[in-house]
Amino acid sequence: MNDERFLVELTRANPALARHELASVLRRLGGSLSAGEPLAGLERVELPGREAASALGSSLGNGRAVYRSVARGSLERLSTFLRKEGKGGGTVRLRVRSGSPPGRREEWIRRLGREFVEGGGKVDLERPDLDLELVFDTAREPSELPEGSLLKVVRRADRAALRSRRSARLPFRQPVTLPPWLARSLVNLAEVPPGGVILDPFCGTGAIPIEGALLGYEAWIGDRSSKMVQGALRNFGAVGVSVAQAWIVDLDELPGRLPSGRRADGLVTDPPYGRASASGKEDPRKLWDRLLALLPELVAPQGTAILLLPHERAELPLPPGWQGESLGVAQRVHASLTRYVYRLRGPEAPRLDRARTPGERLQGAGRRA
Repeated sequence: MNDERFLVELTRANPALARHELASVLRRLGGSLSAGEPLAGLERVELPGREAASALGSSLGNGRAVYRSVARGSLERLSTFLRKEGKGGGTVRLRVRSGSPPGRREEWIRRLGREFVEGGGKVDLERPDLDLELVFDTAREPSELPEGSLLKVVRRADRAALRSRRSARLPFRQPVTLPPWLARSLVNLAEVPPGGVILDPFCGTGAIPIEGALLGYEAWIGDRSSKMVQGALRNFGAVGVSVAQAWIVDLDELPGRLPSGRRADGLVTDPPYGRASASGKEDPRKLWDRLLALLPELVAPQGTAILLLPHERAELPLPPGWQGESLGVAQRVHASLTRYVYRLRGPEAPRLDRARTPGERLQGAGRRA
């Protein structure tokens, strides 16, 4: 079966991270980015079908909605489409996308809504059967007659649910806790297969593994602080998801605590960096080196590690066979702290198409890059 084409609306919180996350989720769902310029700021993608498109919309931390184009052309052509759709007696909500050029937008909306009603349908702004957005073709010359596209909403992201999991709304809070949208994005970058294991050895308040559990992964958490582990478990309970494994443990002891014969499919973490996120008296760089040395014992050879580090070009001593890349993505935390996203892949993990996900390579083979 041929893939279908869809359009994705991303948030503007961190555009570079949003595109990397989109590419990762598309690969997991068997889709890909499509060629061509974005339409009204919407990314063009190809997916196996509507179910995959709906899954994409519900998975992204940086997503707003997934659309499918249902009609394109002149006002008359779109009017004919709306009149036919109204014959079923259903309901519609029709909006113009922000950013569309002014001029005739009000005229088009009134005309199209009237055509749907005259065809036999009704307007419903709350729970419509058909949720449409009108986009104008801005590439046309001013002298040409305008054309537009009607986009049907396949799935809107539940941004309200993400906001409900912000640190301020959870029972256990600490400074510099990751926002839910960022935690979810990091989990998605790991590209763990459905039902796989996500491990966070520095779980803190649990932001990352909570999003992993909500995405259907098995969550393993650890931290040297009992306060953090117990607090993270409280947050898990408040959100309504469960932890598969939880350990109060120093990093070096963690491999011995893993279930017999099992390793994580993805390690996703925001390691301590010695400021608001305490690493005891240990130099944070030494702590990161210890973590990297333990990757083969913690993560399956086909697995991935996603690290959020406060240095743009950290020297990462990768284990033999491991390779990595800085995604070139900066995430500002506050005025004096910016963190950068690194993706490391095990010896048997599939390599990525650099043209779709550019990044600096950090060659492994047990030496510093």
